[in-house]
Amino acid sequence: MRDERISRPNHRPSESHPSKSDAVASASVPMRPPEEEIGGVGWLVDAFVAKEDVLWMVSFEMNDQKKIGLGLTGFGIFFSFLGIIFFFDKALLAMGNILFLSGLMLTIGLKSTLQFFAKPKNYKGTISFGAGFFLVLVGWPVIGMILESYGFIVLFSGFWSILAVFLQKIPILGWIFQQPFVTSFFDRHGGKRVPV
Repeated sequence: MRDERISRPNHRPSESHPSKSDAVASASVPMRPPEEEIGGVGWLVDAFVAKEDVLWMVSFEMNDQKKIGLGLTGFGIFFSFLGIIFFFDKALLAMGNILFLSGLMLTIGLKSTLQFFAKPKNYKGTISFGAGFFLVLVGWPVIGMILESYGFIVLFSGFWSILAVFLQKIPILGWIFQQPFVTSFFDRHGGKRVPV
């Protein structure tokens, strides 16, 4: 976790006599959340980064742009799911794709998104995802979603270990994902690289 320092505003109850506590309050102090907020939903988001069979937890600050990005990404996945359920409805799938990509750009940033899709390791997934995206927009949703699904799996295959840790922490479903055959599947298909 990076050590960020914030400067607290100098709040004085009376202007005539500044107290010793005001001098301490105006000094830079390390910004640390209370212990109960570290894994919570407060202003932190927990992301797990897989690095050589060890999961490291990295926390980053959640600003309004990232909240909007996560919301757009969630709506994109929801509309894509609805589009598939309603027999590959072109409008819902196109809206889901646009919302998903715009949410991804707002969540991790435009530069990081472009770097992620432009990595040489990700060319196969980027081309198939982009071609599927184009085919959905043009009006061929079935072929487009097949290509998009393949590209999505290739692009985001490095997140299997992150998904496994997240699913194991869900109260009721976590028991299923902690079974040896499920954990061996995630270990086998997890991948050693971190996609972003």
